[in-house]
Amino acid sequence: MHFTQFNKLVAFVAIAAVTSNAAPSSFVVGEICTDLNLTGDCAGLPVDGIPSRCITLAGAFVNSITSIKVDPGFDCQFFRDSPTCGPGSISVKNGDTAPDLAGTGFNDNIQSYICFDFTG
Repeated sequence: MHFTQFNKLVAFVAIAAVTSNAAPSSFVVGEICTDLNLTGDCAGLPVDGIPSRCITLAGAFVNSITSIKVDPGFDCQFFRDSPTCGPGSISVKNGDTAPDLAGTGFNDNIQSYICFDFTG
């Protein structure tokens, strides 16, 4: 399925508007997608600062992520079955890509994430 530019914007806004007190200066540190190898429905990975608060996914991306890319300089922890960054996480960091979450226990199970500055 292909997203139009408008649908991509709506998906980004849905993810960015995860809490009512989101900081006005958010920025993107990677990408999440619903299919293998950063394909399918994709959206930027917004944060409200580094380190970010726990960000709960919204809309079509809740329990639908299959691949993730995190930009160089960042370390993001993705949490399964928890909208509050609870126990059970997988890390993608410093320019790495997780092209296929199948077999990790995280495929189509991610509900929240938090990102940090990558310090090695």
